[in-house]
Amino acid sequence: MKKDGSLLTGLITVVAVLAVLSLGISAIMRGCGSRTSDPSPTPTTPYLDPLLRGYENPRATQARDGYFLTATDSADNAVLFFADTPQELASAEPKTLEGVTGPAALYNLDGGWTMLGADGALYACAGDDPRADRWTRSAAGEADVTACAIADGDTRLLVRCGAGGITLTALNGFEKAGAAVTVAQPAAQPVTSVSPILNDGRLYLIYTAGEGADRAAYMLSLSDPEKWDDADSWVRFSAPVFHSGDGPGSLSFVTDAESSLFIYDQAGTDGQPVIRLARYYFSETGLPVFGLPAQLK
Repeated sequence: MKKDGSLLTGLITVVAVLAVLSLGISAIMRGCGSRTSDPSPTPTTPYLDPLLRGYENPRATQARDGYFLTATDSADNAVLFFADTPQELASAEPKTLEGVTGPAALYNLDGGWTMLGADGALYACAGDDPRADRWTRSAAGEADVTACAIADGDTRLLVRCGAGGITLTALNGFEKAGAAVTVAQPAAQPVTSVSPILNDGRLYLIYTAGEGADRAAYMLSLSDPEKWDDADSWVRFSAPVFHSGDGPGSLSFVTDAESSLFIYDQAGTDGQPVIRLARYYFSETGLPVFGLPAQLK
């Protein structure tokens, strides 16, 4: 009888455990059945907005030890900021670059620092520290160029915007290695800046055109960078890819540990220019999108 009693007690224990497990599984299944798929999260921007006041024409450069930002002040002087992170540029001390005037972009190419003006003027740094060493103009600008950039992929390209449209020229070092190729006709309004994005084997040119509140960013896309000199291979998006309330004057692109970021400027509410920092994303088709994740669907 003891054995029978022990067997009965064991059976009761097993049944009880199975009942508890059944209730737990049912509760889990009910929870899963009632849970809706999470919508695309609205980004909670951890960046200071605005990043800087009183400066415009920002161009960001990602270095091995931090981030540089060139901009112009109210007197159109070129100034340089440096910080460990993009967010810390907000508290960085501006360094006026003697010998450099107007908007300019900083590049670290071929083991040295180079600066390219919006008009195509080329500047060389006398040393290894762009913040401390002197800059000198090594090549003059061009009268009909309003925006200029360098795309440094397998083939280094000089991108120029102006009265003749958007043109590309192959570079050997910093010397032009051929004739300019027109890849887009002139914009209806003046182009104020251009910046390349190289991502996943594709080349994008983001340029801003227009004046004041009508300024907006537009895009050219090339799926095979080897065909950079074939105008028919470029896809031109007629609609703006980014338009802020007061019109972006310049867009520039960097990454931090977590995100792809773009820096742009616009008119502030008090009439002073401001520089802002925001995230951007890549869609499933690989296109850069300057907006909320919900727009990627």
